[in-house]
Amino acid sequence: MNILGAIMFMMPQAKWHFEGGVEYENIVWDDAFYPKPSYKQLKDAYELSQKTYASETDYRLVRKDHYPTAEEQLAIIFDVGIDGWKEYIQNVKNTFPKPE
Repeated sequence: MNILGAIMFMMPQAKWHFEGGVEYENIVWDDAFYPKPSYKQLKDAYELSQKTYASETDYRLVRKDHYPTAEEQLAIIFDVGIDGWKEYIQNVKNTFPKPE
């Protein structure tokens, strides 16, 4: 199992690091918001990530390619306001909808 891939799939914003190797026992959890996942949760997330990425229809990957960077989003907000930014983001979501 790829622990890094599982954590990035499950909670990409979490703060953590490895100390002494890339095994579950070596994860040092630095995040106060997200609780440290159990080994089983990571294993399940990894298996789901493999199925999702293999399907080649993962809406998150497609959307990611169409969302502007954080800096570009701030520029959009500055130039056209928050409503213009929301419209842009909603257009990406409508174009690449989440599967039901």
